[in-house]
Amino acid sequence: MLLFFGILFNAQAHEDITSNQLQHSLSDRFFRLACPSSLECRSKWGFCGKGPEYCGDGCQGGPCTAGNIACPDSTECRSKWGFCGKGSEYCGEGCLSGPCTGSSGNGDGVTTFQGKATYYIVSSGNTACGTRHGDNEYIAALNGAQFDPHTPNGNPNRNTLCNKLAKVVGPKGSITVKVVDKCPGCRYGDLDLSRAAFQAAVGNLGIGIASITWNWI
Repeated sequence: MLLFFGILFNAQAHEDITSNQLQHSLSDRFFRLACPSSLECRSKWGFCGKGPEYCGDGCQGGPCTAGNIACPDSTECRSKWGFCGKGSEYCGEGCLSGPCTGSSGNGDGVTTFQGKATYYIVSSGNTACGTRHGDNEYIAALNGAQFDPHTPNGNPNRNTLCNKLAKVVGPKGSITVKVVDKCPGCRYGDLDLSRAAFQAAVGNLGIGIASITWNWI
């Protein structure tokens, strides 16, 4: 009987030690990743600082911005430091996502949006604007967050953005597309392009998705 209790005690003690070691390990890891300033990020190399080289790809702690994550409120911008809000300090220079106004680079005040580009088969049927188009045309479907506010009385055919032109800049080059459709599954700033438009701005269709910037013209 004494032997049984001895084994049980040792097992419990080992479990407590293992639990304490795990807690200390997690605690140590948390404090290693957290930077002295809550405004700073720990880069993939383990150093603290601000900006995309710290808060971008590989960021281990802090207000990481890898992927240019959109803000919960579609009217807000994610600043270059990774925080969401409104105004020039968020939507101006270095803005990462949302209705950015400081990324055009030419001082003309043009609002430049940032998002993802995908592609779809435009020729499969009527667009949200009530028109039909071929896949060889430079056509775009706008995300619902930006499209829907301009739809009167729930009729997308009368959306005031229908047939509006936009300049899209992708990894391969810049093109002008006509917005004639809505992309329900897209997030704020995203565009679903015709195959021809995707190939011209992004590249091979096999890429599937890519980061773009765009503005109305």
